[in-house]
Amino acid sequence: METDYYSPEGMETRVQELLRFFREDLCGTVAERVPMHLHTLDYEKRSITIYVDPTPWMADRTGGMSNGAFCVALDQAMGIVCLYFTRRPMTPTVTMQLSLLRPIPLDRRLYIEVRLLGTDGTKIDVAATAWSQGGEDAPVCSAVGIYYAPGKKE
Repeated sequence: METDYYSPEGMETRVQELLRFFREDLCGTVAERVPMHLHTLDYEKRSITIYVDPTPWMADRTGGMSNGAFCVALDQAMGIVCLYFTRRPMTPTVTMQLSLLRPIPLDRRLYIEVRLLGTDGTKIDVAATAWSQGGEDAPVCSAVGIYYAPGKKE
């Protein structure tokens, strides 16, 4: 029997496949440099939480995580949510607006929760919150994004 990826039961399987693709099949890209892993997901709430383990190359001059490396992780996490819930083969970023609330330490796992807010034709709206391990009540970032859903569903 084939897995129904677009059900609460199949969601984890499909999201794990997408994350593996980003980590392993996009060699030589920024996706390979910022590997994401699944933490939790909620089909009913249309949310996925991923984590990234910061590495030394991600450091900025202050010793925290570079905003650039963080933005790569944020954009990819938002994109995974768009890919999954819209069933499109690609979902390019249109806009991403974020508020950086505090420095991101390199010595703690970084969590990014992304929620699908809605879709309207080819427009996809998402929101995200990020925090460092042990700081669930102290977000490091809040963000919203608009993504584009071209083509037909898979």
